Amino acid sequence: MIQSIPNERVLEQTLVDSFPIGEFDVKRPGIEFLAMKALLDPLESKRPLETKDLLYWRRSHHHWTPLAHRISGEALAQRILAAGLLH
Repeated sequence: MIQSIPNERVLEQTLVDSFPIGEFDVKRPGIEFLAMKALLDPLESKRPLETKDLLYWRRSHHHWTPLAHRISGEALAQRILAAGLLH
């Protein structure tokens, strides 16, 4: 399982996915790739700058908040189950 975690650009209210996908064959059998940008974009672009529903902590090098971790965990679990990675 490979997960890409986008970087936040606060002032533009955008996320940037800098995962070098061209350097990896993520479509190989046995590899699952989950890009979080598409899942987090709707929340990032619609929120006011001063909202409490932050996806990234502002005072800790922009690590994910519990909200972003929950979204990520649920998406990873769904992908693992859909791909049949648990036997």
